[in-house]
Amino acid sequence: MVLAGAAAAGWGSGGPPEGPPGGPPDPILLSLKESEQLPEDPQQVFIDYFGEYRDPILDVIEELNSKKETLKAEKAQMEQAIIELGQQQQQQQQQQQQQQQQHKEQQQQHQ
Repeated sequence: MVLAGAAAAGWGSGGPPEGPPGGPPDPILLSLKESEQLPEDPQQVFIDYFGEYRDPILDVIEELNSKKETLKAEKAQMEQAIIELGQQQQQQQQQQQQQQQQHKEQQQQHQ
C-alpha cells in the first residue's frame, strides 16, 4: 500500500489532527515509519499534509541572484571598457611621442 497524502494516512478530508507541542510524534511520521511500503514521492506526502509554503525570503534570494548576475555582466562590460581605454591611451602616448620626435627633427633641420 502506497501512502498518498493525508486521506490515505487515515486522517480523512479534515486534515491532520492537532497535537500538543512537545507531545507525541506527529502522526504522519508514525504513519510513514510503520507503513509496509514507503511512498513513491515522500516530499509530495509532506506537501499534502502540511500544505505548500513559500518562504518570502526566497523572493529576496531570487532578487539578489538576479542583481548579482546583472552586476557580473556590467563588470565584464566595464573591464572591457577599461582595457579599450588603456589601449587608446597607449596609442595617444605613442602619437604624442612621434609628434615630439618629428618636432625635434624639424627644429634640428632648421638650425
